[in-house]
Amino acid sequence: MLRGGDSYDIGTREEITDGASNSYTRYDMNNQYQSVNLYTNYSFSLADKHNFTAMLGYQEEYYKYKYLYDSVTDILSTSNPSLEMASGDRTVRDTRYAWATRGYFGCINYDFMGRYLVELNGRYDGSSRFAKGNRWGFSHQSLWDGTLCVSRSWKRHKRYFPT
Repeated sequence: MLRGGDSYDIGTREEITDGASNSYTRYDMNNQYQSVNLYTNYSFSLADKHNFTAMLGYQEEYYKYKYLYDSVTDILSTSNPSLEMASGDRTVRDTRYAWATRGYFGCINYDFMGRYLVELNGRYDGSSRFAKGNRWGFSHQSLWDGTLCVSRSWKRHKRYFPT
């Protein structure tokens, strides 16, 4: 199943001619963001007592930003300005920025007749924001709930805990 993927690309380009100072400036800027979330679930039972659910998924985000600025003075023609047709000073700026994350995740649930629950979760995540060699990490979690054991004790002490 695809969940909430979106991306956009906004480009801005502007040209400015200043006849008073005889200069010409041109800049370009782009933004992009992409998000992908995919996952799937599968459930089955054995002998109407053993219930299993499994979930697997994939997630990623990607962001990119670019900026380019170019300006010249003493342009030769104000009616048809060009960055290449100037005899004055030239100022150029270039900025690029990008980051990305990616993750794989999964979960397995087991219950016995709705009384015992065992759940195992795991994620393997990576990020470009960390140094090479430290970009990926694994995290996990496990849960066990013995409802049957709790309910025997609960029956004995129920009078002390009004609900």
